[in-house]
Amino acid sequence: MVTEILFIEEKYDDFHTFYNSSKEMIYHKFIDAFENETNRDGKTLLDIIVNNVDGRPFESKFLIEKSKPNILIETIKPFFESIEDYETCTRINRLINILTII
Repeated sequence: MVTEILFIEEKYDDFHTFYNSSKEMIYHKFIDAFENETNRDGKTLLDIIVNNVDGRPFESKFLIEKSKPNILIETIKPFFESIEDYETCTRINRLINILTII
């Protein structure tokens, strides 16, 4: 298993502020992890570490499996469509096509 880490150094007053401020960066890291996983067999662990949320260190881990692209389809692609980032949508569509053929 490969581990990819996203370390966010900012401090946030609460989870809502953190998530809204960091969502695009986090979603790009998910896309990167799925792209990297298409070139490997196995699984990737995406570890998101934030310096401080609501006065405490925050860490969240996500298991990226190329056989399970649901987060790309149901959450990440709609987000980039909503902000009209069609270049990233094209990247996601290519990735979804690869992952659903595997």
